[in-house]
Amino acid sequence: MRYLLVVLALCGTLGVVSAQKSDRASSAKDDSLFTDMSFDLGERSPSVNLWYGGATSSRDGAGTIAPNAMYGVSLGMERERAWRNTDNIIVHNGTALYFAYGPHATGKTTASTTIDLMRFGFLDETGYGYRLGDNSNISFLVGQSSLSWTSISSVALPLNEPGQAQAIRDFEGALRFSETMRPTLAWRIASPVSLRVGYEWTQVYPRHMFWYWALSSGIEGIADAAASWFAREIGKSSPAAMPIMYFLLRTGVATGFKALRMNQMNWPFETAAPMNVQIWNVGASIHF
Repeated sequence: MRYLLVVLALCGTLGVVSAQKSDRASSAKDDSLFTDMSFDLGERSPSVNLWYGGATSSRDGAGTIAPNAMYGVSLGMERERAWRNTDNIIVHNGTALYFAYGPHATGKTTASTTIDLMRFGFLDETGYGYRLGDNSNISFLVGQSSLSWTSISSVALPLNEPGQAQAIRDFEGALRFSETMRPTLAWRIASPVSLRVGYEWTQVYPRHMFWYWALSSGIEGIADAAASWFAREIGKSSPAAMPIMYFLLRTGVATGFKALRMNQMNWPFETAAPMNVQIWNVGASIHF
């Protein structure tokens, strides 16, 4: 079975690479998403982002978990520039190292379980936005973290429900591999400052089953690439729609796969349920 998964994963990877090569060869004009989202570290500038939010955690069979207040910070490098098709639309590309902490709730709660959360990892943000002035814009960003680790520590567990308690203990004792999607609306009110509001959905895995994860991620990668391609085709004929359609299509794909994996961490394979942590957050960024 393992060798079959390896073969399928390699075939999927080769198919994506082949499709990308064909797409680049078929376009005489240099207007591809691969060019828009290039990794040009030499032209990026540093930024610091601080945010606060409320986290709701859930897992199949874990009972009710008390919400956490979350505090986060990220340090990154980013690049904003005019889109090649029109100066009124900007392209945003950034990477960051982030850290978030959520202490357990201290007030009265009806939840059977309370936990502490801590997470760190790497975040990629890409997207398009509308230029509002010389130093102002509003951007629709698609954030993804494929490399992150989460610590979950129980503070109170249900004594009369051993199954629910074990569903939490599955994550204790070590850092657990996790993946995050984070769509964000960023309003740059001045050259050095932007305000942000976003949603985050993190899935924490009790075990990292590499081959199942690789094939499941490959399926999502193909769907995400198709959504990006379709957004680009829309942008060719209607440039003003590009920021919103790119945001909606890619976020829709990411949300759909998170929903499919809510009770199977490596869908479509029958695997354990992850811990789902969903956060609404607000914050501010300082750009240097």
